[in-house]
Amino acid sequence: MNNPFVLSGDIQYVPASFDTKKSTRLETVNKNNSIEDGLQARVKDPLWLLGRQWQVGEFRARDGGRPVRAEIEVKNRLLNTISWQDGENGKIESETFDLKVPLEMKVEEEKQTQAGTYSVKGWNPKRLEYSFRIQKADTQLNAEEYYGNDLDWFHFDLVNIGQINEASVSVATKPVPVSFKGMPLARWWSLEDSQVDLGQIKRPHLNFLTELLIEFSFIYSNDWYVIPLEQKVGSIRRIDKFVIMDSFGTVSEAKPVIDKEPSKQGWEVFTLTPYSKDEYSDGRVFYLPNRLCQAMESEPIEKVNFFRDEMANLVWAIEQKYQDRDGKVVNRNDEELDQIPEQPKPSLYWDTQEGILVDRAQVEGESGNRYVGPVALYLPKTHIPINWIPYMPRQLDTECNYILRRARTIKDLTKGPQYKGVLLSESKYVFEEEVPRTGIMVCRVFQMARDSDGKRYCWQSRKKRPDASQKSSGLRFDYLIEK
Repeated sequence: MNNPFVLSGDIQYVPASFDTKKSTRLETVNKNNSIEDGLQARVKDPLWLLGRQWQVGEFRARDGGRPVRAEIEVKNRLLNTISWQDGENGKIESETFDLKVPLEMKVEEEKQTQAGTYSVKGWNPKRLEYSFRIQKADTQLNAEEYYGNDLDWFHFDLVNIGQINEASVSVATKPVPVSFKGMPLARWWSLEDSQVDLGQIKRPHLNFLTELLIEFSFIYSNDWYVIPLEQKVGSIRRIDKFVIMDSFGTVSEAKPVIDKEPSKQGWEVFTLTPYSKDEYSDGRVFYLPNRLCQAMESEPIEKVNFFRDEMANLVWAIEQKYQDRDGKVVNRNDEELDQIPEQPKPSLYWDTQEGILVDRAQVEGESGNRYVGPVALYLPKTHIPINWIPYMPRQLDTECNYILRRARTIKDLTKGPQYKGVLLSESKYVFEEEVPRTGIMVCRVFQMARDSDGKRYCWQSRKKRPDASQKSSGLRFDYLIEK
């Protein structure tokens, strides 16, 4: 009610003191409890408001029409060939698959070659992630950083779209305004859904995307429209024509918003990123993989935690669980409990007369200052659990590129290597950038899903996930135990 251009007969302004200099300010005071005049929102000077609109440029728009019709022509191509590249010899192996089969199953499925040995075509043991291709004819998509979690369109990069000689599909439809719960309503004094309060979004640190979402919801949401367009799963789609007609009869062609400035590349939404960094995105292309909506996941049958130990300048791989040759899941932490040595305590005293160390039994009952002690016990290093396998950095070139090489903390290998599982046996080398400061967790699990026809799919896969738990080995060399 502090707008001087809004009339209200129930409000008066009275002076109020606010500092020691006896200055005054105007404050509003209600004369009665009625809000009828305020709800009417009467304007004192409509011409002034029109002048302000002219001043800020609101009359420069050519028209204020709304889209009433959209005509779209698209071409679709089903991609049903998956390829993997062998990391050792570079040979590419391809396989055609049924689009009813979940793509996650084709990518992640482990196959047992012999007892205790498994192979995964797309798994990169140096990157601890999957890498594969989806293609057909001259169309190819690459996915090189898939961690085994929620496969979707943004995991793929466009290598080549090809000609796509399939027949075009024409669609004519009416654009629909965007709507969502809690959306601000454009009408005066309309009340939004109280179940959603966008103004109460609270996070410890608001990131840029959250701020964009709030700004879109409050300011620009009523300027956007949705055009429904069906697409078959497992296909790539290219929009060849997109024409919009508004309520004034104006027909215009809509083109993808692609900024070709190098500094602004990568901000496109719902389009595939080009595989080559020298190319620009094509906003007309979208791929819809035949992915799972949800799958049941078992408890890990093998689990390894990778984390950095800055004090020791090492990366530790803690093998929590593994699967033996009979298929039984073994918890290595239980094995470690039987192998923890008892913490030694200082038990020797220094004989000042003889100049030698003597045992505690010889000192008992003696008096005087002849014996000094107990003397601190020297140990060459602290005890490290046997299921903690170190990875040591090794420099690859003169450009400060490093790789992590698997090492060991035990000397006796008569009972087999220090690691027991499949993951560490494959990952003799791991790229240094794959283990962040927060750590990662890599595991092997069973998964089961069911399609719309009720058919079940079960496979064994691998997952790479962040590990927020902070650990420390406490590794020390050449230290003394004084008590």
